[in-house]
Amino acid sequence: METTNEFTLVTGADRLTPSSYANVVDYFSFLMIRDYLYKLYKKEIYDESLVAEKMLGVKNNADHFIKSISPEFENAGIASFKEQFIYFFVNYNGCEYIISFVINIEVRIDELVLYIVGIEGINGKSSYQLFSELKKAAIKNSSLKNQIIEIKDSKFTSDLLNNIEVHPAPDIKLDHLFISKKVIAHIERLIFELNNYKFGKKTFKYLFNGKPGTGKTQLISAIVSAVYGKITTVVVKGTEYKFKDIFDFCSIFSPSLLVIDDLDFIAEERKTSNSNRNLIDLLHALDGMYSSPIFFLAATNDKNLVDSAASRPGRFDMIFDFTSIEKANYMSLIKRETVEPQIIEMFDENVLRFFEEKNVSGAFIVNLIKQLISMKEVNEEFGQQDLFELLSLTYDGFYDFNDKALKKVIGF
Repeated sequence: METTNEFTLVTGADRLTPSSYANVVDYFSFLMIRDYLYKLYKKEIYDESLVAEKMLGVKNNADHFIKSISPEFENAGIASFKEQFIYFFVNYNGCEYIISFVINIEVRIDELVLYIVGIEGINGKSSYQLFSELKKAAIKNSSLKNQIIEIKDSKFTSDLLNNIEVHPAPDIKLDHLFISKKVIAHIERLIFELNNYKFGKKTFKYLFNGKPGTGKTQLISAIVSAVYGKITTVVVKGTEYKFKDIFDFCSIFSPSLLVIDDLDFIAEERKTSNSNRNLIDLLHALDGMYSSPIFFLAATNDKNLVDSAASRPGRFDMIFDFTSIEKANYMSLIKRETVEPQIIEMFDENVLRFFEEKNVSGAFIVNLIKQLISMKEVNEEFGQQDLFELLSLTYDGFYDFNDKALKKVIGF
């Protein structure tokens, strides 16, 4: 047996007996749980119910390639080990356990690498509860805390951790947006509560309603940016997962901000099943049945689709209606998107009147300017006539009107 300053290395003859509970986990879970126990062992963190008393490692004598830490985890502060087998002797609520981390390599046509976490209760105690609590604690204390996490759809696995993606803070601020001062005042109050939850202990649930292109998603991005690093944000954009699983995941962090960018799919679910489990879980969350503090932001293109269930009084603290950008803000938006004098000068009264008469969205104007910048790069001599031709072409492509109302809008 060979000893280092960090932990003890044992040879194959010293290997521990098989665990009474073993679970094949995804790579990220394997890293997080192992790293959490290592930090407990090094006394970098503290858990009143769990003490890591001893750590053992088995040398890897097999000449196989073991997957290294993925690029997205390299700067996550996760400890790296060369050993193929790692063991921790822990005390959990007064009972002794051995927790093993095994990288099992099956050599076939391609190498299959399995990441196994095993738990053996020395005193015959149940190991499953420890594994469940260990995974929650590892997530809570991992590099995911206070990050922006997107839960991506998957038809192949029910494990959320297999399908999460960490994002940087959006590059957008409240003062970049053209939203009424009354709405901004409430949003600033929400941001204050998000950043200072430990003092106020209040959570809020806001619903943003309006046609595509009216600024809902940009406002949500600005809020997420304003609270980045101070709260864990979980973003869901339509999901194959159950709402209960999503809320349970959010509950691990205290507090957290859950963002559902599109609630409209709920209407489709309600059409197919009156007892839809997903909708019931959402309504329970909105009614405050989850004890963990979760702030909630959601957006819909038509609040009437969810009025009878999710948006009844009391389920959301506030519901904001978004409309097309006001005429007074046209030029401010244009100058925000470009500093090219040649392009800015093209937006004369005739063009602005067109915007007003057609009730175009901010998204339409932003995309129009994007096209103009591209046209200028190709042909610096393009002029007003080119702009009007582009207006006609893009407007017909963006909007399909009947005599009374907008039926379809493609925007952000």
